[in-house]
Amino acid sequence: MLTADDGDTIAKKLKAEVKKKAANHKIAIVKINGKEVGRFGIRRGSGDLDHNYIQRQLHMSMREAEEMATCRKDLAAYEAILKGNGYYPAD
Repeated sequence: MLTADDGDTIAKKLKAEVKKKAANHKIAIVKINGKEVGRFGIRRGSGDLDHNYIQRQLHMSMREAEEMATCRKDLAAYEAILKGNGYYPAD
């Protein structure tokens, strides 16, 4: 299960632009070559909130998202994932 802390880690690794939307909610916008490739919300609350939607919104598998959150993957690996599944933006 991905948590809010995992979402923060992923956003940081992908150099996402993070915007605060409400007291307990942030939006992370991921761009490659200046083009948005995905965005996801990071919700804060009591306990560990389920953030398992993140991988779908970033066009990766749950395993890839978990590896991104646990430091096994980085921005270069994410770009390779996007190239492999057709979501890498054209120049």
